[in-house]
Amino acid sequence: MVHIGSKLKYLIEKKRLSKKVMAKELNMTEANFYRILGKEHLRTDLLIEFCKRLDVHPCDFFKDWEHPNPEVNMTNKVFANDESVVHEDDHEYFRPDIFRRAEKLYRELLDEKDSRIVELKDHISSLKDRPAN
Repeated sequence: MVHIGSKLKYLIEKKRLSKKVMAKELNMTEANFYRILGKEHLRTDLLIEFCKRLDVHPCDFFKDWEHPNPEVNMTNKVFANDESVVHEDDHEYFRPDIFRRAEKLYRELLDEKDSRIVELKDHISSLKDRPAN
């Protein structure tokens, strides 16, 4: 069984983050924060909030877990050759950094497109304002 609290505690200590500051960022008391670190299970929404602050993907908490039925492995079927998936010791997990980089590039392209549209509209407008020959 995966002990979520232990993994959280390990990541927090590994990244040398302040538990007091993290508790405040998560809008909880230090006592509640330490109680969570002792829990084996955690609500998904709370796990996601921790993951955002720790810069890890929720899948990282379960990469060592294996389904009792070896036929069940959707990751292999869907993402076998995807560079956003890391293959490590026969386990796979998503790399959120690749998704963030792709999102950033996508936003830059959208901004570039919008800028180019403005330029072209200005050019069309200037052509309309020219006197006819």
